[in-house]
Amino acid sequence: MRLIYSVRTGEDVIYADELGDDAVLTFTRSAPDGWQGHIGRLDQDLISEQTSPFLVGTAFLCGTNGFVEAAPELLLEGGLPPGQIRTERFGPTG
Repeated sequence: MRLIYSVRTGEDVIYADELGDDAVLTFTRSAPDGWQGHIGRLDQDLISEQTSPFLVGTAFLCGTNGFVEAAPELLLEGGLPPGQIRTERFGPTG
């Protein structure tokens, strides 16, 4: 399993103490001091780096409408077949 976790700030990371080596974080607004990992929105480089060995699995995407509409394109461009992508949206619907 690989968890690619996109959050705005360090304060937004839920269950931070329980995340292990299978979690890759990216901070879209403000990274913690000393952060050496990815900064910014999900991009093709991050997705390809983290998913290329795992193209035999299923990707589960959960987020806002905008995220769930954009993120599958990155997975498709990375070679994941459409049938292996599952999505769940949350947030305002109106």
